[in-house]
Amino acid sequence: MPDLAPLPPRRPYRPRDLLADALAKPWQQLLAIATLLAVPATIITILVTFTNLRGILLAFTTVAVIMLVGLTVAVWVLSRVAGRAVQEIGKRDSDLAIAVAARGQPDTPDHKRLYELNAQFIGVTKDDFQRVSDLFADGHAESMIQETVRAVSHDVDLVEHTYRVPDFVGDASVATRVGPEKEFLVAGYRIKPVMKEKDNRGVCYAFNFSPRLRMGEQVTFSFPQKSPPGAFALTDAVMRAKKEPFESSAIQVAYPTSNLKLKFRFPREYYPITPGFDVWHGLGRVRHEQEYARMISEKSFSTTVETPAGQFCMELNVRYPLMGLHYVLKWCPADSGEDDKQQTCEQPTCQSSG
Repeated sequence: MPDLAPLPPRRPYRPRDLLADALAKPWQQLLAIATLLAVPATIITILVTFTNLRGILLAFTTVAVIMLVGLTVAVWVLSRVAGRAVQEIGKRDSDLAIAVAARGQPDTPDHKRLYELNAQFIGVTKDDFQRVSDLFADGHAESMIQETVRAVSHDVDLVEHTYRVPDFVGDASVATRVGPEKEFLVAGYRIKPVMKEKDNRGVCYAFNFSPRLRMGEQVTFSFPQKSPPGAFALTDAVMRAKKEPFESSAIQVAYPTSNLKLKFRFPREYYPITPGFDVWHGLGRVRHEQEYARMISEKSFSTTVETPAGQFCMELNVRYPLMGLHYVLKWCPADSGEDDKQQTCEQPTCQSSG
């Protein structure tokens, strides 16, 4: 299950919430009406006791008119106030219900609503994330990443970007490069890549905004990314040496994202076997069946051959991807003549790179 947003906090309890709760049931409404009638009834009783008949009739008529008018106004005001309070409480509880459902069932169909809730609580979104990658003959890939970062509920000074190469033999952090080495200027913001963490599987960068990205504003910027040679297998022999049934390029959604685009181009006239896609949760590469079915129904995956270069391309476009899930492009190298190749490529595990 992906690491989804926490439950939204309840706002402070206000007086009109108390009024709405007090008038929620029919007997409570009747009690309120009886209370309103008690005051004019007491006045009439006093008048009947201490005045003559003509004065009684005049007082009764006057009090009756005042009572009807006052009661009508009071009921109208109370209904309006209570109605608004009940509506707001209902909306608040509906938001809570969505968040609870998302925790227990992350394949909720209201992906857009879940994205909006996550955006409010995390405070920053990547409204548009695109990664276009080119694979080269030595097995390394060069990518151009473009993302639109938006500050939702507070100012933002850091946005993280992680690139990892699982199952890579050697130190991936040595040959892996993310972003320019020096700061760059975009829309009045100085953006500087800062190394946060690295190991033999990859690197973790943070992009530092100066000044801070102000709440309600957004900025779009691009940066390159390069994987080490041998990160991807182009032959079946190399793939089997890595003890993987097929290759893949994946990304884990770490921020609320409205549109995710992954495009992977192969060397000229190179055609992989069984190109496809997948979506995983957790580190065990377990398919998220409901999200996978949604992506099929929305036709998120496509393949093309770009001309005139003759490059085979795989592309994945996902609207409102779920946070924490890994969205994957996968394929098998094209040079195997073994009879069991097709069966091998249908096994439900593969390498995640990128």
